Amino acid sequence: GDLPMAEYWYDEALKIGIQMQGPSYANLVMAAELLGDSAAVEKWFRMACQRQAAVQESFIEKLLSILMDRQDLSGARAWLQRAKEARIDLNGDAMGNILKQLMRTQNFKAADEWFKHLQEVGISLAPKIFIEAINSLAIAEQWRDAECWYQRCPDLEISQGLKFDRLIICASRGGDYPAAQRWYQRSEAANQRPDAMAFVALVHGACEHGEGQEAERWFQEVIDS
Repeated sequence: GDLPMAEYWYDEALKIGIQMQGPSYANLVMAAELLGDSAAVEKWFRMACQRQAAVQESFIEKLLSILMDRQDLSGARAWLQRAKEARIDLNGDAMGNILKQLMRTQNFKAADEWFKHLQEVGISLAPKIFIEAINSLAIAEQWRDAECWYQRCPDLEISQGLKFDRLIICASRGGDYPAAQRWYQRSEAANQRPDAMAFVALVHGACEHGEGQEAERWFQEVIDS
């Protein structure tokens, strides 16, 4: 929080020809914001925006990452919008890294809101981001939310690398046999045959649902596995 000292070392670095990178500007902006010094916030933001595109992008990514670490979603949204207005070319992969960070820590509500914020400013995410999101939800046994994320990605390549076994099992155990069936169908479409444990879960789900013939079919799949 010592902004004057940070500014001193910034000036000293420039004197000996060291050019600051994006994360340095992000920390200066955050230090100014913590002090409530709006003029300094504006100064350092404008300074970062004067740099080349690569520096701008890493600056915004670091800035948003700091805010998300603090769980300041409204602040992150405001800076995301401001970056867009400043015509900083925001990279979908960089913005997706923040979403991955939220998913890995199972902060699913914040991840969902962050995705909506990215949509608001027209940022598209690569299929690999959706895969990681769905797999994180599968590990947490949040199969309904995983299905929502699956529907959000228009690219069929998303099926490659998904934890279908886990999704089938947790949906069946949760009493949602239709969802388990849907995940099985998607695994088939992706040429990813589930393991025996997934078929056992489907047997259980079919029995719970009163689907005797389907239970027999799934049982045969267990034997074939």
